[in-house]
Amino acid sequence: KSSRSLHSIVYPMKRIISYLEIYLGVSIAIRGFVSTCAVPLLDQLFPEESINSAFEKHPLLSTVYEAEECSEDEIPNISLYSNNYTIVDGKQYKKQDLRLYQVSSLFQFNDLDFIFRQGGTEHKMTKKISIGGGMESIEEIPRTRLDSVEKILTQFEAGFSLLVNKIQRHWMPIVTYARRIEDETNLPRVGANLYVTPPNDAAFDSHWDPMDVIVVQVYGQKYWNVAKDPTVYLSNQQQKRKPTLNEIDVPHYPTFLMKPGDVLYIPRGFLHNASTVGLFDRSLHVTFGVHPELAAVKDLIEYAIDPQFHSTVQQIAHQNSTHNVLRQSLHSWRSTQEIPELFEEALKKVETVAETLNDNELVEACKAARGNFDSAISILKEKANEKTDDSRKKDDTW
Repeated sequence: KSSRSLHSIVYPMKRIISYLEIYLGVSIAIRGFVSTCAVPLLDQLFPEESINSAFEKHPLLSTVYEAEECSEDEIPNISLYSNNYTIVDGKQYKKQDLRLYQVSSLFQFNDLDFIFRQGGTEHKMTKKISIGGGMESIEEIPRTRLDSVEKILTQFEAGFSLLVNKIQRHWMPIVTYARRIEDETNLPRVGANLYVTPPNDAAFDSHWDPMDVIVVQVYGQKYWNVAKDPTVYLSNQQQKRKPTLNEIDVPHYPTFLMKPGDVLYIPRGFLHNASTVGLFDRSLHVTFGVHPELAAVKDLIEYAIDPQFHSTVQQIAHQNSTHNVLRQSLHSWRSTQEIPELFEEALKKVETVAETLNDNELVEACKAARGNFDSAISILKEKANEKTDDSRKKDDTW
């Protein structure tokens, strides 16, 4: 018991340099590298403001390796390889080296032993298995059967992948990343999951997420397959479901390989899957989920319109799988001119539905809502901040 207590004190001290670099934004020289945390995190992960134009529109791969010139068929990408050097504190460093150090400081395999021995993690293990006739199924081992590190290792060696949900509650560098993404996107909640996959394995079927995701490849390699268009445009949690066979059989970008230091952005609603099939080493990546709840155009309309029509607005927001302005978020890259335009476009959409239904009360409510834009913005900011504070308190209690 005393040995474990000592371990719980001493081991995190090994990560204090990473914590200071990531959280406090200072520059600390170590092993020949320098932190660049004075630069916004998303600008480090997606240079040249590339994430700004991709957000909620299309996937984006940021790689530290040489990439071929992007064609229409290839996933949109930006490479640190061509623009190789950057200046930090008056010294020149390779951008690849900075990224690789930054990512390796996020999490390491031996950190798993520490977090599992503390207890309280939400984890499970999964494996794709053949059920005959060319069909496959996902076998899942729940947390209740994985109550020791030794049991987890046994199942991992048997080909099961490990998923740790809400890893930000258990590891300071990850929660710090999550909070920086919250602050930089101006969206209320960012969570994180950890995925460890054994060699030559696939753990999940094709699916889409109800939140935007930023995938950071920490160790090993993994093949990714991402659809060119969303199955459900900016899907929310209510629209999350298992895709049909017809939905899976849609145009995808050519399969690409993510290596350590690579970062991938996928908007919500885009089908994707990943595997280590054909690879001979384990893979570890962290996925940050960016949730737009309480900060979408739908929420702005609800704060401006009479409360009796909130359920109707929510129903309209769930319509149309190809485009719906109500599901767009009010992220930090929106201009001051763009937000009123989105507000007006959404109100016109609600009015059109109201006119189709001959709902004169709703038409008049939309007209009255136009005068409530400023107050609705204030309420949205207040509610979004409350959501952020509440989420952070829950994370901190762990």
